[in-house]
Amino acid sequence: MTGKKSDNSIIESLVKGTVTFNDAEEYIKILKEFPDDPRLNRLFGDFLKKKKSFINANLEYRKAFQMFMETGDPLQAITSILHSWEIVSPTARDFRYLHSQLRRKNFHNSAVAECFAKMSYQELKAFVTKLEPVQFADGEIVQKVDDPEEALYFVISGELVRVLPEGKNDARQEMIIRENDQFGDIYPCEEKKSVVAQVKCQSAVELLKITKTDLLTLCGEYPDLENGITRFTRYQSLPEEEKPAKFYRKTSRRHLSVMLGLEIFEDVPGRQPISVKGFTSDISLGGVCIIVDPRYRDIPVDDIINRKTKIRISLPDETISLIILGRMAWYKETAIDGQPTYALGVQFEEMPPKLRGLLIIFANAVGTMTKQLETVELTQDILDKKG
Repeated sequence: MTGKKSDNSIIESLVKGTVTFNDAEEYIKILKEFPDDPRLNRLFGDFLKKKKSFINANLEYRKAFQMFMETGDPLQAITSILHSWEIVSPTARDFRYLHSQLRRKNFHNSAVAECFAKMSYQELKAFVTKLEPVQFADGEIVQKVDDPEEALYFVISGELVRVLPEGKNDARQEMIIRENDQFGDIYPCEEKKSVVAQVKCQSAVELLKITKTDLLTLCGEYPDLENGITRFTRYQSLPEEEKPAKFYRKTSRRHLSVMLGLEIFEDVPGRQPISVKGFTSDISLGGVCIIVDPRYRDIPVDDIINRKTKIRISLPDETISLIILGRMAWYKETAIDGQPTYALGVQFEEMPPKLRGLLIIFANAVGTMTKQLETVELTQDILDKKG
């Protein structure tokens, strides 16, 4: 082994590729100490495959696959099983099992993962067989400016940075790309496009790659597949705090249940906005997750991403209200008491730091008052029944 660090930092260094093990015993030792980290099984599988110990490598890949699925990391799981299938060709039963495992999970850690989970068996089988795991070292360039856009990439591990050339009119000249993100501007597939921003590795990186040519063929065979893929590719340019599920966030979130009203403005001027009522699932300085009242679940979710919004949070007696402007960032299906509805992600517009602080204070106050009123009402109901 190269380097002497604490066990936890060794795991992170192994994943990043800054530390390497030279024999199997070192992997076996750390796996005994950390048996619940599937990244170690995956790395051990890579090591064994390089040593041509294919049977044992296959076992480690399959262990990693199962553990990643159990922890809700399907992209990591899919990558592990793809490495296993390089050793032993998959059977129809293997594809069926992968499909059932993905469908079994009610929650995944990214919009990309949820897209995989919603694919039909035939779509998933066709799509997965076209995915290619590719690895890059720290400092390598994955995409150069003006190169043809020829593939869509999913980030399995590591970190990259997307850098726009000087002079490009963009507020964010640099954007960090991490696990569960994707990049590659390939739609519409029929058009020829060039890379507009360099993508460079900031650590050892593993990606899943699917070529534009393969995607064009697949989408021709499975039209619904294209709809699902284009939906999650909308997230690839979003800032970190906007992204759904377990995407990386810069701000801490408060889990508050506060009733609110949401207006989603039409793209065409003069049209009435879509009005929705719901309650907050969690709120941060950067945005809010809104659980839609099932009575409003017929909203056209496929047509609201990136639209401007207005949120109104009020005290229970509506004597004071706070209006926050933002835009729709994402949505996903959910349920309340068995009734299907949607969770909507709204990114707030930029605001001064003091106003951001007041937002959280006000939301906390509304949440506290709501709970107190519910307690009072419940107590009164009990007294009325006793009386």
